[in-house]
Amino acid sequence: MGETGYFLPVFKAHFWKGISHLVIAIGVATTNFGPSIYASPNNASHYQAAPPVKIMALGDSLTAGEGVNGYQSYRGYLYQLLTTAGHKVDFVGSQASPTATEADEDHEGHAGFTIGPDNARYCNMINNELACGTEHYNLYDNVENWLKQSNPDIVLLNIGINDMLPQVVAVGGAGVNRSVDPDRAAPQLKGLVNRIREFAPNAKIIVSSLLRVSWRDGADWPAYRMVNTMARELGQNRDDGIYFVDLNAISLQSGDFHDSLHLTNAGARKVALAWFEVLNPLLQNWQPIIVPTPTPKIEPEVQPCEGNLLKNPTFVEGLANWEDWGGAVVSGESHVGRALQIGPSVGGAGQMVPAIAASSYTLSLWAKRTGKPVWAGFGIAFWDSGNSKLAMYSIDNIASTYATYTITAVAPWGATRAQVWAWTNGEDGNLYVDDICLLPTWLAQRNAPVAAAIKPTLTGTPFIQPKLINTPMPKPVTRQAVAPAAARKPPQPVVQTIKKQVRATPTPVRKR
Repeated sequence: MGETGYFLPVFKAHFWKGISHLVIAIGVATTNFGPSIYASPNNASHYQAAPPVKIMALGDSLTAGEGVNGYQSYRGYLYQLLTTAGHKVDFVGSQASPTATEADEDHEGHAGFTIGPDNARYCNMINNELACGTEHYNLYDNVENWLKQSNPDIVLLNIGINDMLPQVVAVGGAGVNRSVDPDRAAPQLKGLVNRIREFAPNAKIIVSSLLRVSWRDGADWPAYRMVNTMARELGQNRDDGIYFVDLNAISLQSGDFHDSLHLTNAGARKVALAWFEVLNPLLQNWQPIIVPTPTPKIEPEVQPCEGNLLKNPTFVEGLANWEDWGGAVVSGESHVGRALQIGPSVGGAGQMVPAIAASSYTLSLWAKRTGKPVWAGFGIAFWDSGNSKLAMYSIDNIASTYATYTITAVAPWGATRAQVWAWTNGEDGNLYVDDICLLPTWLAQRNAPVAAAIKPTLTGTPFIQPKLINTPMPKPVTRQAVAPAAARKPPQPVVQTIKKQVRATPTPVRKR
């Protein structure tokens, strides 16, 4: 069969004939574009006169490569294949480095980067102390600027293997400090796809599975398999412009690896051929993009929240000010900007603020759920100064698309703190909450009165307490609701009957 035998058609896709779109390709894989869809243009001279198609190779060290003599990127071989086929392409990006073949050197490959968002940083040992930089070593937090600077027509993205390799300090005391959770890589890949769509709204996205590695079989690597499954799921609905290519299906032998992870010339050539299988039919039908006159963007409705008691309620600062009980991550799958995602594993997050007993509070937020978790919900709990929970209100009837929900509750006597929380029992699906607002009810009504979307449940929810030390969320105990202050009768005065004692007054005697 030869080397090309590794690239049997497994990628299925279709495009609307006569309509040109941007393409964002995530990863590498084989294709099966129908020849009836991708017929070459009749006017070859017109096709050749079209402006170059700008291609951004985006990813980690597998994309960046290590120069002419080090481990190799697929970029050089891919550029040669495309130009030999007669395609006019321009590789773009903020980075430039050579490969083993003569090619356009621009790219957006960043060694050590993860999917993000996370706290990966580059660190170095200085005077026996670990010093870390401030730059975010992930794609999610940087891709906005890169896309705006280069304005690519096609983005080739291969990312996720570094998310499988958390490390606290690199060998030799220098490298990337990746305190990442491999189990979060799959949902983060979905968030990254949404973020790319946000800043490349006309884009098509080709999502890939991960390349094989030389030292481990992916069959016994759950987080690795989850990323591949997520990539496949994202590409199932081709009408939304997202496609899947199975990079993991490429057969890589020992001679294809420069080390335990990176590729030799032979391995990079196989990856380039897989990319070519995707891009060649697409470029044969490529037409210049005509950008329509932009229409005013209608932002999703956000409830006014002047005087919010919560800090970082829209998660623009990640999980700052929120206590992570496990399973919590900031996601791009949001109502506006970013959202708190809980799942797919068991976990939750919460934030505690001061409260006044007998005062009414209104919690409003946007939320949705995906899949079918055993239980997922959010709510507000009231605590006393002794760290005892006095009452808890929750909502678990959550729609599959973003909707707004409101809970109004009165802090019981003795309450000193209010806690906003979200929780899921996991297993299948996620909970998303965004734009969270906690106000005294009188202030919430002044800002914008909102009727409760769903009547909250007072305690008794199937809520499982995370096993954390000093966590303010013990397992809920069903309690009777405490009546509002106005509904309680004031103490009745004790009436004491006192008998009046009358003392006889002697009648004065008149002197005669």
